Amino acid sequence: MLQILRRDPGALYWSLGLHLLFALLLFVGVRFTQDASNGGDRPRVVQASVLGDPALSARVQEVRERLDPEARAEAERRAAEEAARREAERQAAAARAEAERRAAEEAARREAERRAAEEAARREAERQAAAARAEAERRAAEEAARREAERQAAAARAEAERRAAEEAARREAERQAAAEAARREAERQAAAARAEAERRAAEEAARRAAEEAARAEAERQAAAARAEAERRAAEEAARREAERRAAEEAARREAERQAAAARQERIARESEQMAALEQQRFEDEIAREAERLEAEAAETARRSPSVVAGGGGGGLSSAEQRQIDYYKGVIGDRVRQHFAYPPGMSEGLSVEFEVRVTSAGYIVPGSVAMQRSSGTPAFDQAALAALWRAEPLPVPSGALFDQFREFTFTFRP
Repeated sequence: MLQILRRDPGALYWSLGLHLLFALLLFVGVRFTQDASNGGDRPRVVQASVLGDPALSARVQEVRERLDPEARAEAERRAAEEAARREAERQAAAARAEAERRAAEEAARREAERRAAEEAARREAERQAAAARAEAERRAAEEAARREAERQAAAARAEAERRAAEEAARREAERQAAAEAARREAERQAAAARAEAERRAAEEAARRAAEEAARAEAERQAAAARAEAERRAAEEAARREAERRAAEEAARREAERQAAAARQERIARESEQMAALEQQRFEDEIAREAERLEAEAAETARRSPSVVAGGGGGGLSSAEQRQIDYYKGVIGDRVRQHFAYPPGMSEGLSVEFEVRVTSAGYIVPGSVAMQRSSGTPAFDQAALAALWRAEPLPVPSGALFDQFREFTFTFRP
């Protein structure tokens, strides 16, 4: 029963409820309808309600007193039958409850036996697994020992083979050394014989050569004296020529240095003067242009007062285009001040760059892109270097600067 309560408590509660309901029906059930076969009288309507045992007994006694003897006997018979039926139902319910209890106990016993069997099977499986693991470990240990023995045997065989190879190599080396010593001794003896023959031949040749050498030595000394005199004369001439060339090169370099210094100084002075003149000319032209634009705007406003400012389609006016061209010319002059032709470069070249600048005239790093090369990489690099050295570039301010945030610059020296 406890096992059933643990597995399905709801079923136990329903079973108890049904038993209680059956018991209540057995104890308080009453037949509230009367048989209608009593002399053709209309059946009486009896109102009934479920009461406790004392009230039920009083009500039954009252009904019996109102009935006639025959009806009373029939009612008693029926009451006896109903009591017998209820007793049978009670006994059947008790039998069912006992059967259910026994079934629950049997189920609990079987569940306990099943769990015990499962636990025993699990323990047996664990024991077998442990035994299998132990057997596997034993076999692994035996395999490791066998492999270690094989490894040691192989190492011993390898050591024996190595020692045998070393011994064979030593013996072969001794044999080769002995053969080499014998060969060298034979060669030494043959060489000694050849040397003796050669010595004798050499002595004869030396005697003859001595005579020839004496004559040749005299000629050699005379030739050497002539060659020495010619060499000294050539060295002296070469030294004088080198000194002359060195002096000419030093003078040329000094002249070039002085010319370059003078040129740089002149360029610096001209740059300062040009910058001052350009600044003054720029300011004057800007002032004149501003006055002219104000005059044009006033004249336009006077002639067409109903036209809204800035509604002319968004294009550049001729005055704005002139200002843009003017600033591009000033930028070109500024770059030319910092440009120097590479050596051996021809004139008439031009290169085109795409440039982005800040409002202060400084080039945005990484923004310079070559749009059209001159075909000469050295000229392109010199122009690019001059463009960077010309920072900050003279760019306009205000609304006109938008035309120079990113512009195409064509450089022609």
